[in-house]
Amino acid sequence: MTDPCSTLVTDHVEFDRRPLLDLLIRYSGLTRHTPRDRIAAAVADEVADLAARGLPTDALAERVNWLLSGTPPAQLNDLDPIRDCDRIHHALGSAFRVEARVAELLAILRIAQSSAVSLFFRSTREAEDRPVQRFHDTYTLFANYFEWGADSSRGRAVVARLNEIHGRYLIPQEGMKYVLLDSAFTWLEAIERIGHRPLLEVERLGYFHAYVRLGRDMNIADLTDDYAAMYRWFLDASTANDGFHPLKRDTFETIASNSLGDAGFPGLREAVLAAARVGMHPVFRRALGYPEPTPRERERVRGVFYTLGTLNELLPAGAFVRSLQNNPAHPGGPPEPSRLGVSDRSPHLPVLDRARPNGGHPHGLLPLHAPADAPRVELPELKWDEIAKHDGTESLWVVISGEVFDVTAWARHHPGGRDVLLRHAGRDATAAFAAAGHSAMVETFRLNYRVGRAVS
Repeated sequence: MTDPCSTLVTDHVEFDRRPLLDLLIRYSGLTRHTPRDRIAAAVADEVADLAARGLPTDALAERVNWLLSGTPPAQLNDLDPIRDCDRIHHALGSAFRVEARVAELLAILRIAQSSAVSLFFRSTREAEDRPVQRFHDTYTLFANYFEWGADSSRGRAVVARLNEIHGRYLIPQEGMKYVLLDSAFTWLEAIERIGHRPLLEVERLGYFHAYVRLGRDMNIADLTDDYAAMYRWFLDASTANDGFHPLKRDTFETIASNSLGDAGFPGLREAVLAAARVGMHPVFRRALGYPEPTPRERERVRGVFYTLGTLNELLPAGAFVRSLQNNPAHPGGPPEPSRLGVSDRSPHLPVLDRARPNGGHPHGLLPLHAPADAPRVELPELKWDEIAKHDGTESLWVVISGEVFDVTAWARHHPGGRDVLLRHAGRDATAAFAAAGHSAMVETFRLNYRVGRAVS
């Protein structure tokens, strides 16, 4: 007979807090401050930019003051969530510096909820080729914009860089709007679930307005200052994509694991995923097929964040300017905004002409309201006997409405299964594509894979 007391001991499962604590302390910068010489150099550059444009430095002086000294919670309610959104964003990033690693991970991975966005992203292989750099470059770009301001030399460089990166691809407005709002709302949702204290209303609104302003600078349409309306749109879009598919969980776990790099803490992946599941909105969790966290899991995860988060806010404020701070992708300090992110179209996507900029595909593009808004492209003529050669997993082409698409890069991730594509490989797939009832978002994304026009 089994001793019930011994069974309690042997069956007891405990959440190991150590790897999560190690990661959060290292990532949050609790023990680090931004080198003063970097701050001085950045301020000098901004002063020179203002002088060249004949503008005063008063606003910059005020900004540098709160960058260096922070904003105490007692002062937040005196701020305007639209006018002071940068300052509120910085205050939130400082106050919830510990929770940010998980909240940001969830925000950057919410793309996994949409099969269309997931498929496009996976085809670029960013999750496999440069996951650590992508994560930190994204948030360093954001930090440059929010910390120094939209009209600063750094802020303008961020907008130019983000528009350059996204302008290499045909991307639907709906997808850009979703990812932009995801950056705000998924972060806020996570803080509500794992944060060491409740959010103030001015914090919630200020964080939201910071991203809306960035979105407008990125030419993302249909953004308003109405928090409730924008969150309702975001939640409706999320709920419409809440069905589970293995692609979604694979995308989430691949990027999450790879973005940790070689942190090297035993049990780190499991601890971070456990914390992420607690921080997830139920709609997001359902799309990934995760079960509801148990009360014990919630208690243990929240305990870690409550302890470190409360300690962080009790410590004397110190200068932590994230746009200038070392990170795992740039241990010696990040480069200028114009050198963050990728500098070319993904080498894993097909090209029309290797000798031309962007592989012969259009560049400098704005997000598209509809597939019909895509610029006209001169596609090379491809004969059917050549197309028919691309009928396997090594090179898989399909023809839709007379245009030839190279779908090799994402065939194995296709939500309908690779076999569906293989049945039409090297052949006309127009009827099958139409019968599948793809969304306008898919119709836009597919234009990035064109390699020619079928001719007899």
